[in-house]
Amino acid sequence: MIEDVFDNLTSHIGQDVKCVFYISDKKQLLIGKLKDVTNYKSVKINNSCIPFIGPSICIKSIIGMDDTILYNNSFVKNGAEWLNPSKAEELKKT
Repeated sequence: MIEDVFDNLTSHIGQDVKCVFYISDKKQLLIGKLKDVTNYKSVKINNSCIPFIGPSICIKSIIGMDDTILYNNSFVKNGAEWLNPSKAEELKKT
């Protein structure tokens, strides 16, 4: 199932996407060309490499320009939970 998500993301390399992510508790939006996907690790949009999950950064969603959801982390309600590194490690295991 998760493999399908990565396959779907990979099939959109070269296309413009919207990426919603959190750095600490601050919501960010990056719009640009999806350049690379490293399964379970990160995506590269324009010249920015963003990890899927980390102690102070996480991707909430990646959406195509046609509003198709390519990736959604349903565990992320807001960025505040990522301030706690043990919470990030716990969610990595699920």
